[in-house]
Amino acid sequence: METGIPEKAAIPCVLLADSDVEDREFFVNVMQMLHPNLPVLTFSNGQELLAYLGSCPGSTEPLCIVMAYLMPVIPAPEVLRKMSYLPRFENVMKVVWSDPVMEPLVSECIGLGASRFVCKPATLQEMQTLITSFDLGSPVQGRIAAGPEERKATSGT
Repeated sequence: METGIPEKAAIPCVLLADSDVEDREFFVNVMQMLHPNLPVLTFSNGQELLAYLGSCPGSTEPLCIVMAYLMPVIPAPEVLRKMSYLPRFENVMKVVWSDPVMEPLVSECIGLGASRFVCKPATLQEMQTLITSFDLGSPVQGRIAAGPEERKATSGT
């Protein structure tokens, strides 16, 4: 159960910001299947994500940050804009997801520093493909490479 801003991870982790509880649970469940020892910290909006990043210890950069394009309080484009003032996260993969994917949104986010813009996975296979494309390796060695598409799915898919 989520209660505000998660505690800081002491080891590399993946961050997810999305206002949709089901999307967060879906992503976390698939991450646990594929990378059971890699923590995933979730946030319900961009403001919570930025607060975490602003207080994140220098030795625990996230391996990847995934965020929904539309979030309450602070949406992905503004998060990316504010992250540009945090140079230590410049080389961290930043993936923005949305449904649908429209070229102006893609260009905006890539221009603001997103590594990728993808369609939210709708199925278990799509989510597995996306997460696998991050090339996380083991939690100790991994650095993210890339990822495909995504959309909301329920635990029955």
